[in-house]
Amino acid sequence: MRTLTHYSFPSLSASLTPSASPSNATAVRGIDWQPASARLAVSAFPERIPMSESNAQTLESRIAGVVQRLLTEHSIAHVVGVEEDLRLAGLSSLDMVSLVLSVEEELNLMIPETSITPSNFRSIASISRLITSLQADG
Repeated sequence: MRTLTHYSFPSLSASLTPSASPSNATAVRGIDWQPASARLAVSAFPERIPMSESNAQTLESRIAGVVQRLLTEHSIAHVVGVEEDLRLAGLSSLDMVSLVLSVEEELNLMIPETSITPSNFRSIASISRLITSLQADG
């Protein structure tokens, strides 16, 4: 189970999700349902760079890409500098939660709850330093 502050995100492996295919599913109100194990992986960012190309990018540029996608979602046409304060660039506190989860997804890692602090997510550079230190601690 993943816990952030006071919110819990229990495992959804036993949940049911809607499906367009009727195979081995039960129809409820005209919607076919199938187990979560049959779901396809869905990314928050459909234009995401394939993993082979993604590995060649620098850590800061990958984090910058995540930040820029979040800003674009809010119609903010501002290119953020590496040391620029992300809150001043237009990201809200809710966006910062999305940023944490998106960075975890992009880099395929889990950031410990104790490391999820405003100072660690103030800028692209601070996030990069955090990830570098987490990878060094192994």
